[in-house]
Amino acid sequence: MRKLALLCLLPLLAGCVAPVSDPEATEPPIPDVPAEDLMPVDDIKGDGAAFDAALLMDDTAFADPFAMTQQEVQAFFEHTPYGTRSFFADHRHGGRSVAALVMAATQTHRVSPMVLLVKLQVEMGLLSKTTTPSQFKLDRAMGCGCFSNSDCDSFLGLGEQIDCSARVFRSYLDDLDSSGQTVAGWKVGSRNKALDGVWVAPRNKATAALYTYTPWVLRNRGGNWLFWNVYRKYARHFRADRPNHHWIGGTCAGSSACPVDGGTCHQDVQDGLCSRPCDRICPDSEAPYTASTFCADVAAAQSGSTAGTCLARCDDALYPQNEGCRAGFECRLIARAGEPSVRKSVCFPLPW
Repeated sequence: MRKLALLCLLPLLAGCVAPVSDPEATEPPIPDVPAEDLMPVDDIKGDGAAFDAALLMDDTAFADPFAMTQQEVQAFFEHTPYGTRSFFADHRHGGRSVAALVMAATQTHRVSPMVLLVKLQVEMGLLSKTTTPSQFKLDRAMGCGCFSNSDCDSFLGLGEQIDCSARVFRSYLDDLDSSGQTVAGWKVGSRNKALDGVWVAPRNKATAALYTYTPWVLRNRGGNWLFWNVYRKYARHFRADRPNHHWIGGTCAGSSACPVDGGTCHQDVQDGLCSRPCDRICPDSEAPYTASTFCADVAAAQSGSTAGTCLARCDDALYPQNEGCRAGFECRLIARAGEPSVRKSVCFPLPW
């Protein structure tokens, strides 16, 4: 199958770029987004995190097709982070809602709906619009699927663009799994030069995929800085009342709500508990409204359970009530699995 190349459709597209090997590529102008999208988003996690060009978002969050339901995508359009109702809430393409188009693409190609929502904004500034934009912009919503020396008409249309974007992201992830690099040569842990001259060594697959789609950093003015900033804004808006959503310590009704590598949904706990086995260390998430984690020696705390279980640490910012834990849990001091001298306060499910 012929690879999709993302070449220039329009000068204003954040994701519309010259070939990666082109040394004469000029910086694209600021994309057509509200000024607030270019204002750095405050860090809700309060841990001093800042923009890291090599780590734009978590792999787990990037490739989670169940991160939002169709109803949640529709609600996002109806109540956007801009305090307005997006025209997407009422728009139809081929008789289908935009929420349905987004969900169809994410389920088919196994990428997060949130990634596509952010791309709908940073490429053409569409999600923040309250009135229907020109058909020209809708037809090129994602800047996706343009072949060199062609008119790109194979992928014109809002639905086609949404599907194209999800499809190429999946192809990049699959290439990274199979050959260790994307079609544009981006690899995890290997330095590559973005088109604005910044050297970047992606720390994960999501970041390598995002630079393949848009090989610009453009700190504080566009490119992948803009994706990172808008993603944080959108994730904060969606997660504000969903602490630890699809992450360790969060609620779950099944494995699809616990996409962390090796994740398990403990359904014997009130509202379910997303966790995973561990050996001293647990992963943490860069996403907003997620607690730090700890590899708890659960066997020592609860006879008969398996040692080395990732649990969320108590966090008053996420759960101001109940000592920093959600209902049905208590904040308990527990030793680390394999390192009993280290003890941390974690949210322990009751009963367990």
